[in-house]
Amino acid sequence: MSGCFRCISAALGLTALTVLLTACSSSGAGEGGASDETGTGGASVQSPPPAPPNPAGLVDGRVNAALLGTHVGRIVDPASPAPSRAGGIRLWDAGVAWRELEPAQGQVDWALMDAAVSRAQAAGAHEILWVHGSTPAWAAKDPEAPGLYGPGTSSAPDEAAYLEILRQIAERYKGRITAYQAWNEANIKIFYRGTPDYLAELTAGAKRVLDEVDPDALLVGASTTVRAKGPVKDWYDRYTTSLAEAEWPVDAMAVHLYPPADQGAEDRADYVRVMRDWLEARGWTGPMWDTEVNYGDRRDFAKQVVVVPQEQAAAWVARTYLDSLALGVDRVYWYSWNDHLLGIDQVDPVTGATTTAGQAYLTLQDWLADATWDGCSGELVAPTGTRGAVTTCRITTAAGVPAQVVFAHRGSATVELADGATEVCRLDGSCTGVSSPSLEVGEAPVLVKLG
Repeated sequence: MSGCFRCISAALGLTALTVLLTACSSSGAGEGGASDETGTGGASVQSPPPAPPNPAGLVDGRVNAALLGTHVGRIVDPASPAPSRAGGIRLWDAGVAWRELEPAQGQVDWALMDAAVSRAQAAGAHEILWVHGSTPAWAAKDPEAPGLYGPGTSSAPDEAAYLEILRQIAERYKGRITAYQAWNEANIKIFYRGTPDYLAELTAGAKRVLDEVDPDALLVGASTTVRAKGPVKDWYDRYTTSLAEAEWPVDAMAVHLYPPADQGAEDRADYVRVMRDWLEARGWTGPMWDTEVNYGDRRDFAKQVVVVPQEQAAAWVARTYLDSLALGVDRVYWYSWNDHLLGIDQVDPVTGATTTAGQAYLTLQDWLADATWDGCSGELVAPTGTRGAVTTCRITTAAGVPAQVVFAHRGSATVELADGATEVCRLDGSCTGVSSPSLEVGEAPVLVKLG
């Protein structure tokens, strides 16, 4: 996203997105996400969504810590705040874009990438994802193309140059950088001005390079947004068509599920359902990654400035990862730990101290990483839009303790605790003993230990 102008186009509600998806049927596919009639503001979904085709974010039934990803702005700067732990880190707006690594042909500043990878590893990242793109002027087909990061950065690159820097990075960081993304938000012209077909060609070439140099590394398709006007109907439709014709030369497909600034976690859950159905209709049934997400907006050009209060922010941070597990998103990368562009801050912009929302991210890792996941029941699985309805997700923690993660939707509810409940833990990291057979829960998930 970066100082990302991804909502330069008009923001859309979920109904508008569904209309755009339906319009894709003129190409012979793309109707899968249009049947659920959803509205803006977290309105109900009229029919229960299908179960995800494969358990998302799991390895042998356990939650893969890599699901719980984030971004660290200017990670190459040791003074830049970073989380004490992170399941995964996406290297974007991190100081290691292609234009920064290789400003002149053949002159690669490896010190930048060395610093970024080492710092990501120091945070314990199980997955490090480097994003290709942001073309240096010397490799640009149109060096004057206007781009967010300067002339030429949005230009389609020379294919040989694009593949050569990828080869060098994959060779140098084999086993350390675990995944690569073909491009960032390529449906927006400030990031990419080439054709979808050409980017699909680059994507296929990148897959060939990785299969040769580091076959264990994953390739993620170029991301698109759902906020900006027409990303699926036009650009993403053509990109996925070209990838399908090339027999899907990727290991995962990426979307950016930022809802409009006045929407929250409930709305994002609807976007997850729509986009997964749409990708399946296009023929992709593999992993879907959400490589950028946040809520609200505070940028100078924002049509609506929304700063999310910290208690609400903590609830939405936790919901983002829990919903992803339940609804079939394999990786999530929060944008961003330390950039202050959108509505939720995870560190204080002045002191760098971890905020309530940042602590929620850290606590959720303690709850979920390497936990056995047994799925969810209730409102999230079969949404009705009922205020105060409850979702219960069942896990066994990494320490072997059976537990439930419980939260309410748009309000609060009183729930009866399961037999054997011993402790209730909250997103601030605190736990208290059970003193009553019932518990009032709100939108902030709580962990109820059962033994």
